[in-house]
Amino acid sequence: MAVVDDEIRLGPESMGSFPGPACYGLGGEKPTLTDAFVAAGLIDPQFFLGGARQLDLEQARQAMDDGVARRKGMSIDEACRMVVERAHGMVAGVIECAGRELRKNLSDHVLFAYGGNGGLFACGVAERAGMDRVYLFSLGPVFSAFGSSVSDLSHMYERSLRVSLGDADISGLNGAIDEMRAAALRDLKAEGIGGEDAEYSLELEFSGAAHPVKSTILRFESVDELRRLAGGNGDRNLELVRMWVRKKMARPVLVEESSGAEDAFHAKTGTRTVTYGSDDAKASVYKWELLKPGNQVAGCALLVSGNSTYFVPQGWNLTMDRYGNAVLTREKSGGRPQSAREWPGSRGGPGG
Repeated sequence: MAVVDDEIRLGPESMGSFPGPACYGLGGEKPTLTDAFVAAGLIDPQFFLGGARQLDLEQARQAMDDGVARRKGMSIDEACRMVVERAHGMVAGVIECAGRELRKNLSDHVLFAYGGNGGLFACGVAERAGMDRVYLFSLGPVFSAFGSSVSDLSHMYERSLRVSLGDADISGLNGAIDEMRAAALRDLKAEGIGGEDAEYSLELEFSGAAHPVKSTILRFESVDELRRLAGGNGDRNLELVRMWVRKKMARPVLVEESSGAEDAFHAKTGTRTVTYGSDDAKASVYKWELLKPGNQVAGCALLVSGNSTYFVPQGWNLTMDRYGNAVLTREKSGGRPQSAREWPGSRGGPGG
């Protein structure tokens, strides 16, 4: 993060860099978006990663003061609000760009938030993009990794060869198919997965054909079978064979619970001073894991889990659904909440 020509520039240099944010205490001196979140009170420095690691609040505030506040002639709190709002605007800009490319008004869509900081960004981004609904997920911090772990596997192998449909010898084709199947079994085994119930299919590319021809046959008994697949006048040649191997993975069953009371007081652990998203600079703090289906939380609130933090600004309301996820909606009446205030713009990309 840097101030360039009196404007805030976020990233991309700090993304994944070492020593990282100043609050990590590893020697970093330049402020990052993470430092802004910590200094603004949105991330609890004493309960980062479920308490497994403590962050240095003073170093975060010092970095924000040296890198932004003094350069802009403002307080640290104002600098934090500017940086967070700038980050929201940048992500919202991506959504607006996608809407233009798709020629769709995305304001009536729902914003899905996941990833390490997704729960902190969600509502601010939605407001900037004109959206009124947000979903937060119980597996939010590992949403992408979890999806990859339960997705079906798919491998593709191909061989270039020339088989004339006037030639009775198709041993080369069968040999190529056997080689690809052996390679698939070997690769699946290397991934720790058995290949006994894997699904195999072929695509055959013939000269003069507009599109590849799909086939479930894995061994051809005669060239006549190829001729029937190729169509045409029998003057075509097989030029490429491609094998697709798919392995279906087991998927967990979603556990649905019945909705209960709206009151979420049992999950409340206290309050925290915040410099963003609240008119009175206070946020109620809840333990995410204690929230039950049907519980409702009105912003400004912070929902803290062992792996992430979810932010509900003033003007937003959260309801836990029957699968342990959260549905957030923006209030229609009244003025825009503080988290949607306009702050001086800048250019650049968000940093970590």
